[in-house]
Amino acid sequence: MLLNQGSNVTIVNCTMQRNSGDGLGMQMASTLVMENSTLQDNQGNGMSVGVGSNATMATNPNERIRVLRNGGDGIDVDGSFFQVNFGTLDVENNAGAAILQTGGRLIIFGGQGVGGGNLFQGNGEGIDIFQAGSAQFVGKNTIRSNGDFGLQVLGSSVMFTGGGTLPDGTLNATVIEGHATVGVNVVRLGELTMNGPHQIQNNGTATADPTMRGGIRMNRGSLTLVRGVQISNNVGPGIRADQNTGTSIRNITVSNNTEEGVRVGRQSVSGFFPPLAITGNGVASISCDSTSLIFGDLTGISHIECNRIERAPERPRSERVLD
Repeated sequence: MLLNQGSNVTIVNCTMQRNSGDGLGMQMASTLVMENSTLQDNQGNGMSVGVGSNATMATNPNERIRVLRNGGDGIDVDGSFFQVNFGTLDVENNAGAAILQTGGRLIIFGGQGVGGGNLFQGNGEGIDIFQAGSAQFVGKNTIRSNGDFGLQVLGSSVMFTGGGTLPDGTLNATVIEGHATVGVNVVRLGELTMNGPHQIQNNGTATADPTMRGGIRMNRGSLTLVRGVQISNNVGPGIRADQNTGTSIRNITVSNNTEEGVRVGRQSVSGFFPPLAITGNGVASISCDSTSLIFGDLTGISHIECNRIERAPERPRSERVLD
């Protein structure tokens, strides 16, 4: 199916499968609402949304969109708007990325529909946000076992928000787990904010590139983690901040990673603000090289291997001090 030249289409209860190209293509400012439909076993992408088009998935909580076993990416968004509304999106076992976004705007709401959240699993790559894209993930999203990388951000801005629990008792938050090299890879002026009890866990392997593996890898980017983010049980550092990266963390847990909890290197700067739990990691809790700086309140954090620390200023003494 091809939507072209300003088409305005609603698709309900349809299956697009076993085509020689994409299951569905959109271009030239077309608009789509899709409900309770499946795109599977196509030789190209499951869905391509391009040239200023607008696609909205699952407008009611009882609806599910499935994108399965396609030969390219599950969903390809190029300079367009793509939104998952109140229902559920499953993107599984596609040969390429679960979602490849180049420019444009992506909004994914999770945890409100059937199945308790969106699932991106078993794809050749996880979710790629590239070249001045903007993306927001809200609520419960599971990004699991997608080749080497769970989430990649290149020159783009991505935000995850979440909090509370769902009726089944699970956290209303994103989980990124089970990737061979790194859970999150942010490079080339990429910016990532995670707000809420999101979990980056069980990523990396002993055979992966030792300069990349771990929970979160930052290279020339910006990272903000607040309100209960958990980074645990990854092979490699929990957070690797490298090459002019700025990092700010508050009220998070970094635990039981095989290397450092947080590694800061190559003219990077990282700020730490309590409460913090950085424990049980295989090397130091925090390390930095001679070119980098850490600052903030490091109270309660042991095993810090860093020569350049700007500590929080002491409270002024009440007594008069004479020189």
